[in-house]
Amino acid sequence: MIMKRVYLLFFASLLILSACQNKETAEDKEVISNVPDPLTAEISSRGVNSTSKEILLEAIVTQGTKSLDHADEVTFEIRKSGEDNRQLIEADNDGYGKYRIMHTFRDDGKYIVIAHVTAGEQHVMPEKELVIKGGQHSDVN
Repeated sequence: MIMKRVYLLFFASLLILSACQNKETAEDKEVISNVPDPLTAEISSRGVNSTSKEILLEAIVTQGTKSLDHADEVTFEIRKSGEDNRQLIEADNDGYGKYRIMHTFRDDGKYIVIAHVTAGEQHVMPEKELVIKGGQHSDVN
């Protein structure tokens, strides 16, 4: 008699638990995800630089496989390697996911350039090191 009650209680518990579980999505139905594609940015530089001429710094921003023309903010941070003094410059949106600034490096040396890119709730900070030497620049990475 006690065994019979244990079995009934066990099966009743199983029925209640199975009724409370969430239903799984059918395999033939599409699941819509609210997770955005990943944000990426790459820094490039162009132009021959002397300490008195400007160089073009550009962040090419994509989200997934598409150019991102509507980033909330793109700012370049420039500092000389080994120094704490930083300069922040807001980039201009030139379309096709390209955000640009013109910058003049005043001294020879290694410089760290970081593009701060924000779009929605995503933020990326690609970094590039430039070497300014003898009036010309070269990319380190």
